[in-house]
Amino acid sequence: MVDDKIVDFFLENGFVITPETLIYLRNENSKNRENLIKSAIYRAKSLAERPLVITKEFLLEQTDRNLQTKKSLEVSQAQQIRENKKDEVKDRHLSSKKVSKFKAKDVEPIIEIMIDPTGNLIGTGEINNVHKYFLDRFMALQNLLQKRPDSKGAITIDQVFNYTDKVKVIGMVKDKKESEDKVNKGIYNYSIELEDLHGTIRVFIPGSVENLSIIGSCIMLDQVICVEGVLKNGQIIAENIYFPDIPEKQHFSGISDPICAALISDLHFGSKKFMADNFINFIEWLQGKVGSEKQRELARRVKYVLIAGDLIDGVGVYPEHEKNLSIVDIKGQYELAAEYLSQIPEHISIIIIPGGAHDAVRKALPQEAIPRSYARPLYDLENTIMLGNPSFFKVHGMKTLMYHGEGIDDIVLSIPKMSYSTNELAMIELLKSRHLAPIYGKKVGISPEPYDWLVIRDVPDLFLCGHTHVTRTAKYKGVNLINCGTFQAETEYQQSLGIKPTPGIVPIIDISNYSIKLKKF
Repeated sequence: MVDDKIVDFFLENGFVITPETLIYLRNENSKNRENLIKSAIYRAKSLAERPLVITKEFLLEQTDRNLQTKKSLEVSQAQQIRENKKDEVKDRHLSSKKVSKFKAKDVEPIIEIMIDPTGNLIGTGEINNVHKYFLDRFMALQNLLQKRPDSKGAITIDQVFNYTDKVKVIGMVKDKKESEDKVNKGIYNYSIELEDLHGTIRVFIPGSVENLSIIGSCIMLDQVICVEGVLKNGQIIAENIYFPDIPEKQHFSGISDPICAALISDLHFGSKKFMADNFINFIEWLQGKVGSEKQRELARRVKYVLIAGDLIDGVGVYPEHEKNLSIVDIKGQYELAAEYLSQIPEHISIIIIPGGAHDAVRKALPQEAIPRSYARPLYDLENTIMLGNPSFFKVHGMKTLMYHGEGIDDIVLSIPKMSYSTNELAMIELLKSRHLAPIYGKKVGISPEPYDWLVIRDVPDLFLCGHTHVTRTAKYKGVNLINCGTFQAETEYQQSLGIKPTPGIVPIIDISNYSIKLKKF
């Protein structure tokens, strides 16, 4: 493909190009294109301050072919106008069917930020912070459990020994062990230690009871659960186990017009594996330039683009990372991101959160918004809102929990039969736990803040994640679960983990009825 050759030629010489540059060069004849590229690269390399990104303006201003290229631009624009007129005529012919005249640009954005850690993180890492963190986590999750009908009447652990019949307690899982049942071979029993503010107690979970065996295998350290059972020999023999979980969700949209949101993640600008052609196709679709009339009509309804982290590929994320980068500079990567995102129509609001390992934020959760000092060009875009990870907000009334998804790592490592290819099942476990990173101190780093920003205190309409590079959708108790996938091709690291990404697939959610479409770019 011509596009691939153009992009590769610039990459080999240490430069990346903007979507506008690629489109411009694509419209040149082969001889002019070759001369322009060589001239631009020669000029860029000769400058004292080399540009990382070659823009269309650079081509026009910095080469010795200004007059010719400007003339070509006029021809290209005239051709585009003619093509647009052809499309208009074609659309009019198609319009014996009723096509909605509604456009998202005629509607004002309605965005309400409910929870954002940016500017509110005060933890210092001292032992006192850790105590306050776990206290807030326990109290918040205990409160959620006490609202469940099946968990009402729970007593504190120190009161258990005053009872001789059934008891019910709420506690945090301090320890968990499994052992093969000597009677029933292949069946595993579980023993957990529960802790509350008043004491600790052992709980035996018999593997011979099928539903308890499954529940026992899914219990994770530091989860807060409710156990109902019988006291025997100083421990509770479990009969029922309840998680904080979410109730059935009833959606109340109240939107008469079908406003949509496009959901993307893990773009990895600056990576050699970034799929520029696919992302340009996505942008051109949002601009209404590509696709069937039905697809363009859908694009005209997009009011929001939500980006769930890993906007850039970062630098030094793993050994020899630099050899896989097209831009070995964090600011340069964010400049490239801004160049692409600036092509999204201005009437579309873009909400961005960071991702753990790749964006220019601390590794530990929660994370503040990407700093302005690294990503000023993004802040300069008038239609962009930068939030922390995780964040909870409403767009046109749709309650949205947007989280990069680091906690999925611990779920996959801790629960049998979990995998990145079925990440929606891991997302369900997070909702059951009412926590975005239930295990403290495993793979996911957590900063001990006096307020636990990772507790899912309110029930969203949309729970949106990225991180896994695998697009999946599901519905759990009325909540839409979406993992956005990626615009990065398969990497060696993913191959080593057995992860097969699904790049270029964008979920589109209709906020008026919460239906979801997947569009391939």
